[in-house]
Amino acid sequence: MPSRWKDAVKLSVAHPDHPGLFVRRLWSYFVAGEPDAATQRSLAQLYVRSGHQVRPVVAGILKHPALYDGGRIVKPAVVYTAGLLRRIGRPIDTTSWSWISSMSGQMLFFPPNVAGWDDTRWLDTATWRGRSWTAQNVLRPYALDPGKASQPYDVDALVADPLAFWNHPALGQHTRSALHRFAQSALSDAAGASWKRKQYPVMVRNALRQLIAVSPELQTA
Repeated sequence: MPSRWKDAVKLSVAHPDHPGLFVRRLWSYFVAGEPDAATQRSLAQLYVRSGHQVRPVVAGILKHPALYDGGRIVKPAVVYTAGLLRRIGRPIDTTSWSWISSMSGQMLFFPPNVAGWDDTRWLDTATWRGRSWTAQNVLRPYALDPGKASQPYDVDALVADPLAFWNHPALGQHTRSALHRFAQSALSDAAGASWKRKQYPVMVRNALRQLIAVSPELQTA
């Protein structure tokens, strides 16, 4: 009798290494690094006792202190894009996200796995450029025209607007200081020319929105 796909699944689940491998892979989607031996053993036992159900293991991971105290993990390209769109309430209104995602290093359902994502080699000059394109395309409908729009010639006000636009993300002090330094430097350069004093604040506001979008805090979770 020819084997069926269910037979392959049964062979995989029955393998003694399966529970541990399953727990480590599922853990990696939520927490940086691997679980300690005691945690892995506990979650693997929970998985087996539940009849190989996924939900109890996910619940166990979400209740684990490491989820809140551990390091940050890089968002896959698709998750990063979805997060930016969700922050500003923009729906999926273009198919461009597909090719932009591939430029960022992820193509869903592309071999060797359905995630189409290898988080061990997510960053190089090409994939970083793809993430910059992602932010640029998310922001495109909201960009102001420096030749027509106006913004206050004030550093604090210029930084406050992009923060509010992104729904006040939890940025670290280092990132906030960098945003202020950027705005201050740009306005200082504009002090000597009237057209710069008019247009630079608008360009700074557009740039700050982009910089926040590609900040470490929005790239990771």
